[in-house]
Amino acid sequence: MLVLKIIGIIIAVILGILVLLVCIVLFTPVCYQGEAACDGTVKGIRAKAKITWLLHLLSFSAVYEEQEFRWKLRVAWKHMNQENSIEERVDTDEKDKRDEKDQRAPKTQEVSKARRAEEPPKNETVRLEEKKEAAEKVEKAVEKSEKEPEKAEKQSEIPGKIKKSVQRSEEILEDKPSIFEKVADRIRRFYQKIKYTFQRLCGKIKTLSEKKDKIQSFLTDKVHKAAFQKVKKEVLRLFAKLRPKRFSGRVHYGFEDPYRTGQVLAGAALFYPWTGEALAIEPDFEKRVLEGDLYIKGKIRLIHIVLLLLRLIWAKDVRTTYRHIRSFEL
Repeated sequence: MLVLKIIGIIIAVILGILVLLVCIVLFTPVCYQGEAACDGTVKGIRAKAKITWLLHLLSFSAVYEEQEFRWKLRVAWKHMNQENSIEERVDTDEKDKRDEKDQRAPKTQEVSKARRAEEPPKNETVRLEEKKEAAEKVEKAVEKSEKEPEKAEKQSEIPGKIKKSVQRSEEILEDKPSIFEKVADRIRRFYQKIKYTFQRLCGKIKTLSEKKDKIQSFLTDKVHKAAFQKVKKEVLRLFAKLRPKRFSGRVHYGFEDPYRTGQVLAGAALFYPWTGEALAIEPDFEKRVLEGDLYIKGKIRLIHIVLLLLRLIWAKDVRTTYRHIRSFEL
């Protein structure tokens, strides 16, 4: 009985530690903070960002200032930054180069020894060259004696080839179509091309109309509409939970093209329900400019994302719509 009690206590302790770790991961927030500013010039752009978790046990910070980017990373007691990473890369490159040199040295020595062993003495090389020259002279003399009868045969075959070429040219001229036949053939080909393109266009229009009807019927289905509404509701709720606690800023911008300035302003208006009056946007339609500053600070908890996924999985309409989307084909 005592052994069973000890085993039960150990299992309970392990389960408690696992539950504690899960709760730490789910409920401990990830804190973030960011700042940015610009005075209208490229050199004047400044930005800072910092992310921490679990009492700075994990932290990351980055700074962009004077056209330079620097970062720092901390994982428990280990610190890393840009300078350390560059030094590690340089050290590894130097080690690789040294290893390559050490590997190449014995290979070069072996190759030089093998070449020295293979090289013949100078007297033998001179004799071999003289023998090669004599053999080449004999081969050239034999080739000349063989080419002379071949030239005579080719000269006797020339008149026959001329006659054959004349006969072929006459046959080609007889088989050559007239101008009217060429024009009619071109008109026929052009008509076939137009007919083929028109048929392809009609086929594409027909398939697009069929796909449109199929997509429309899929979107207007009651189950699918309810699923889309559920997803929209949960996503908006998640955005409300993840909304930063502090947010303020002022942006004065402008492009050379006023149309592009208006496009950016229209895109920024979509985020007005979340930013509100905390962000002041001042468009300039007359000149190109970028000035302002931003500040943001908030927290993100993983439990909100987990609850969203659980609520979506629990909804029957969402599950059926997901299955229909996987099996949907146009």
